[in-house]
Amino acid sequence: METRSEPPKPNAAPRRRPVPVVGPRLRRVLYVVLVGFALISVNGAYLGGVSLLEWTTGETYQDYFYQLMFLGHLVLGVLLILPVLIYGAVHMRNAWDRPNRRAVKVGYALFGVALAVLATGLVLTRGIPVIEVRDPGLRSAAYWLHVIGPIAAVWLFVLHRLVGKRLNWRLGGAVAAVAGAFAVGLVIVQTQDPRQWNQAGPDSGEAYFFPSLARTATGDFIPAGSAEYMINPADSDKTAFVAGETGDAGEFNMTKVSYTIVDVSADDYDNEWKETVNTQAIVLSDRAVGDG
Repeated sequence: METRSEPPKPNAAPRRRPVPVVGPRLRRVLYVVLVGFALISVNGAYLGGVSLLEWTTGETYQDYFYQLMFLGHLVLGVLLILPVLIYGAVHMRNAWDRPNRRAVKVGYALFGVALAVLATGLVLTRGIPVIEVRDPGLRSAAYWLHVIGPIAAVWLFVLHRLVGKRLNWRLGGAVAAVAGAFAVGLVIVQTQDPRQWNQAGPDSGEAYFFPSLARTATGDFIPAGSAEYMINPADSDKTAFVAGETGDAGEFNMTKVSYTIVDVSADDYDNEWKETVNTQAIVLSDRAVGDG
């Protein structure tokens, strides 16, 4: 018995192939956004760690390296603006009518938070006409939104992937762990000053300086040979006296300066201490102990 297939209906429209939410080209933009976000997150964690360290200790740790990292934060933020806008706009256009409405709504929220982080970063940047905000209250609000925003973005990104495509937890956790460890390591290094390593100090502590109220910054001795940093630039004919050295460096004469800013005179040393009202009087001196 023969069966006949029904001929196709003439008015039947061909089935449209769905547009992928993240195509090959858009995926490249996504990689740029993810790598840029990872770099600026490590950078931001370092900057935030230094700020927290200064707030808790009352010390200043913002050195030249910190300024470079801050500049890097600004540059990365500006470079991320265009990729974030392109990816967000194209991704929403491809996904707005998808049946997984929860993933779509979380994606909208994630894009909104990303825009808020970028906008507050621009607002906090000094020197940008029209955009810059100088009011302390508004700057404080923008700062905290800029700090909390990335945390909210990470949470929304995880939630977006939980209700959508499966997330690679192992890879994500490894990247987060390495980034966090690197940021913590940078903050720890920031607290170190190699110039203070292995410096000798008095056994008696601050009692060593009594009755003087003067103290060195670290409470240790001034390292030998550092007198050169205290020589008046106008005294081009003076050189540093280094106790214990042989040869010219260890010879105590009128051509030398010790840790004092004034001249060292072996013949008239006491006169340096008499005229306390003199504008040329000593403001900084070494402390001689023993016969040396």
